[in-house]
Formats: sequence, structure tokens, C-alpha cells
Amino acid sequence: MAASEITGLTELEAAPADDDELVIVDVSDTTQSANGSTKRLAASRVARTGAANTFTTAQVFGSGATGGQVAIKAGDASTVGLVVDTAASPSANALEIRNNGASGLAITADGTVSIGSHGGYAATDATTVTTTATQIAAPGSRMSLIMVYGKSGAIYFCDLILNMTFAGNAPTVIDSKTFGAAPTRTYSENNGAVKLALSSGSYDVQTMRIARLGDPV
Repeated sequence: MAASEITGLTELEAAPADDDELVIVDVSDTTQSANGSTKRLAASRVARTGAANTFTTAQVFGSGATGGQVAIKAGDASTVGLVVDTAASPSANALEIRNNGASGLAITADGTVSIGSHGGYAATDATTVTTTATQIAAPGSRMSLIMVYGKSGAIYFCDLILNMTFAGNAPTVIDSKTFGAAPTRTYSENNGAVKLALSSGSYDVQTMRIARLGDPV
């Protein structure tokens, strides 16, 4: 076609396809001129709006200057603003928010939330508990407040317990609510893990825990 300015070309009013091509000046290649060389670039090599972008290296968004801000907004109220997904359960945290490199907020792949380096929140999937003492909360915290919820058919119980992981400190039941003929519950602590045994029956038990990590400072 006849020579024309880019501003005179027809606009592509859609996200470019992977095999679309862009014009770029490679300033590191001075073959054509001291200012660089004009080359074509596949659209798949640049981040684009309206398309899924895969980054293989760490990306820094926003400016490093004071007042720089990174904002993530959904297109409408029914759309999730931020999704963090992994191909497999990572051994490291799935999401971390840091304060100048220091521990801030961390979420593991199983949903455990850590706040700073001293506290956190965790919830567990249902565990079957019978008359045998069964672990319902894993070790890892010095002090924790745990809500224990159990269900078997139309019988329910909910206990709020306080636990301190030092030898001889059995978990203390602060309050309890039941519906139906709920069994007696016996809580124990073993090397930081909280266990539960029932006087009878088999129940699906779930927990929600707010914990203090490490010793008080």
C-alpha cells in the first residue's frame, strides 16, 4: 500500500490475537540507524487488555514513588476482583502482602491466614470424631481460641475453647451450645495439637481457630 502515517490507518477495535503483529523500534539494534531498527513484534509477547496474560517472571506494577498505587477493579459488582490460582498446591504461601519486605498478610493454599509473624486464622474441613481422642487442630500456635462445631444427623454441638500449648494446660471450654442429645466432649492437648473424644457416637467436626504464633513480645 502507499506510504501513510500510523494515525491514518484503520483502528483495530478489539484485543489483538496472539499472531497479530505490532511495529516496534528496537533501540538496542542500530543496524538501520543510530536511533534503532524498526521491527515487527508478535502481540503474544506483550500484555494486553481483554486477553489472558501469562507472566513467567515477577512483575512490578505501579510506581516506586511516594503515593504510587496499584488498584485492581472488577468490571462489575458480580465479578471477583482478584483471583489467585495455582496449577498445584504450592509448598509456599499462595498469596502474600508485605510491608516493605516484612511479614504482612499471608494465605496458604489450604486457606490458613497469617497476620504478621505473630497471629493467624485457620479453618478445617470435617473430621470424623468418635470415642477415641482425635486431632481437630494442628500444632503450631502457643495460644488459640477455637470454635468447634459438630454434627451427627439432627444433633449439633458448638464449643468455644481456649488453648495454651504448654505441658499440663488442658483446653478450657469457655461456652457451649447444643441441639438434641449431644454427647459429652473431652478436649486434650498433645504437643500443641488439640484432640477431642466423645462419650458416644460419631460426629463430623469442623474448627475455626484464631491463634497466636510464637511467644508474646
